Amino acid sequence: MSIKCPKCGSEDVHSGKKGWTLLTGAIGSNSIMITCLKCGCRFSPGNDLESSIAKDKELTKQVRTGKYWLQFWPLYLVVVLIALMFIGKLIFDHPHK
Repeated sequence: MSIKCPKCGSEDVHSGKKGWTLLTGAIGSNSIMITCLKCGCRFSPGNDLESSIAKDKELTKQVRTGKYWLQFWPLYLVVVLIALMFIGKLIFDHPHK
């Protein structure tokens, strides 16, 4: 039995662990995710077609509207703070004559 993509039916798929994220930490990090290399659909083993397509459409909608990137606001905040510290160090630690 081979694994097929529920969206396009391709057998060209890759499986791997979901991984750790900044937002969720280790929650669900050991779950298996399968990615279709043809259409990019991500699904878990045993998911039905409707569920996988709905999740894929929701993720696509979030990416297109910019809502997907909002989950990374803590990372953006850290980058901005580091940049401000660096700029402040350049301005205030510069030797004045």
